[in-house]
Amino acid sequence: ILIDEAARTRHKLEAEKRSQEALANIEKLIGRAVNPGSSKQMKTLLYDQLKFPVQYSKTRAVTTDEEALRKLAKAFPNEPVLQHIIAYRKAEKLLGTYLTTKTSSDGRMRSSYNASGTETGRLSSSQNIWGEGTNLQNIPAGKGLDIVNIKDCYVAPAGKYLLKGDLKQAETMV
Repeated sequence: ILIDEAARTRHKLEAEKRSQEALANIEKLIGRAVNPGSSKQMKTLLYDQLKFPVQYSKTRAVTTDEEALRKLAKAFPNEPVLQHIIAYRKAEKLLGTYLTTKTSSDGRMRSSYNASGTETGRLSSSQNIWGEGTNLQNIPAGKGLDIVNIKDCYVAPAGKYLLKGDLKQAETMV
């Protein structure tokens, strides 16, 4: 897929700005430096220091994953630290997964498509063996940072079109 590098750079700068702002807000609220990407530090902060109810994964392990943070944010809507942690992680996810992913020398995102990449037999996509590309099947829909639509980074070459196909069980139907 051809990449619009100008759009990608704009979105990257915006995501970096959002990440830095969220981190500054978190550190201001808690009064010290912290890494919101560290589950260990977040467990200590959220459950030991701020005394939020402990959240558990499906395997009954203590977690600070996205689902746990969203549950806490819903239960405690007046706690801004939760919103800032979610915003930080969202920005970092966009940066690490889509906006800083290595492209080919010709400005294209070349991913691997794996015919046996899932337990259900569906097609999956991932980074290729040269470290280029990403999972192009899970590009966030809509506005990834509530302000940018990163799908506009992916463009069709002159005279070509990109089509969106999102049918339930499309592979089975085909």
